[in-house]
Amino acid sequence: MADILDFQDHCTHAVLKQKTRYQAGERDMVTIFAQFFEDDEKRGRKALNDKQLAQDAFLTLFAGMDTVSHTLTFAIYYTMKHPDVDARLLEEVKNVIQTPTFPAAPEEVLSALPLLQVASTICLSFAKFVLNIEIISNAIQRRHSNFLSPPFTGAPQFSDEGKDGDPESLDSVAKSSVPPFNPHPLLRSGHLQTCASLFTLDDTQFTYKRQIIVAESPDGSDRGSFSIDVAVPFTHGDDDMQNSEPRNIPPRTSFFTPKEFAAWSDEETTPVVVVLHGLGGGSHENYVRLALEPLVSAKTAGGLGFAAVVVNARGCAWTKLTSNKMFNAMFTQDFRQVAALVRERFPKRPIMGLGFSLGANILAHYLGEEGPYCPLKAAVLVSSPHNMEACANLMYMSFTGRQYSKFLASSLKKLFERNYDMLRTNPAIDVEGVRKAVYPFEYDTACTAPVAGFRTGGDQDKAFPLQEVQANPYLVYTTTSIGGHLGWFEWDMGQWFPKPIAGFFGRMEKLKLIDEPSVVNAIDNVEETEEKLSSSWHDSILELFLLALDIPDFGV
Repeated sequence: MADILDFQDHCTHAVLKQKTRYQAGERDMVTIFAQFFEDDEKRGRKALNDKQLAQDAFLTLFAGMDTVSHTLTFAIYYTMKHPDVDARLLEEVKNVIQTPTFPAAPEEVLSALPLLQVASTICLSFAKFVLNIEIISNAIQRRHSNFLSPPFTGAPQFSDEGKDGDPESLDSVAKSSVPPFNPHPLLRSGHLQTCASLFTLDDTQFTYKRQIIVAESPDGSDRGSFSIDVAVPFTHGDDDMQNSEPRNIPPRTSFFTPKEFAAWSDEETTPVVVVLHGLGGGSHENYVRLALEPLVSAKTAGGLGFAAVVVNARGCAWTKLTSNKMFNAMFTQDFRQVAALVRERFPKRPIMGLGFSLGANILAHYLGEEGPYCPLKAAVLVSSPHNMEACANLMYMSFTGRQYSKFLASSLKKLFERNYDMLRTNPAIDVEGVRKAVYPFEYDTACTAPVAGFRTGGDQDKAFPLQEVQANPYLVYTTTSIGGHLGWFEWDMGQWFPKPIAGFFGRMEKLKLIDEPSVVNAIDNVEETEEKLSSSWHDSILELFLLALDIPDFGV
């Protein structure tokens, strides 16, 4: 992943120079394309040849990073010079797709990828977006940022395994799972709803068992660790629990013994929910516990009887940091490891994902990375700041928003100081910059970004856009007219959001997918282009590209 991010960073820098050259009158596209070969040790390595460049481009695209769509401009140029490149690019994908996300992509999936169509439409998107050319035909549109998430026709259909009746769509399942939200009459703004969450009383009736997990990485270089907290039935008082454990662990939490963790397995068929908390939080947060109680409570007590595992991010929830690598909005490695562990220990239980705030972003990125190989049956994302850069800018525009930002930055700085002895060993971190940070962006630029391999704090925000989420029939948005960040208080001062979470997961437990959407062949949907992978089709794409750039001779 680090190599992919380095290459993305390199290409982002290169495309800015390309745009400057074009605006200055440069029309030699070969010269502009050659910018990709410029070597800059600070911003990534250069591609040594066409093959390596194509590999990097596909690797980056498979990571779901839409900001590097311009990398395929060179691929389409190469395509136009070599009409047989479609077969070569297919071979490149087969060679490159050796990542933890796609260890063995089925042959039929790779064979069905409309490579040239994707390359050409992204190329035209580059001409329109980066070079500000507004004459691209509407007949050719960029479809998707991930090859394994192509456009769909239709919608998934589900049947209730215990009932007869017509199939249900995901939309109808979601609508039937979400009860009305009746906000408290005195909390009629998002700010009040958000602030009220700070004063929520926690009377949830379950405890946690904690296990420290040693991180696994493909190359074995990661020496980090994190913790998971497993929800267990409430057996004794809060005071007893607090007094029985050291102070470096949250209340109502105790460690697994080696024997207990070895036996943490069963053959039950009820779902297990894997949870990601918000920024700097942990399993102890009220919003996590409130969401889990109806899920893990026994059915005799009105609950669903699910199992639940909370993944505490590195350094969070009193988990000692054992490496100088922390988390960020795109860091899915630890969640992926826990999902695999849960699948191993509970082979008959369906797995469901639940993410809050920053954890929702991480979960969304994980779902995008896994694509059709995702082991989760369902997932819910709560208060996910999909475009974090836009959210940050909006907060800076108001006094109240700036106070939120300062609070978040303060929480991050406390987390940094708590783990300072380990983090100070990372030479990429600007310790002085961290301590001077007032807003999260300043903290991210000094710490989060360099640790993760980004150039600035804003780069991670652009790396996983959800612009085309509405085109995906496997996703449903649920919004309310009033509500705060992790705050939806009703007239009785109870939180509303646990209800739709439990309602949706409860429905999905009983439903079976019986009909999947069919994948649209993007080539067949290009108007006025009947030819598919033929030389004449290449000529058509080339002609459109030349018209878009107003270049009489492309030198092909």
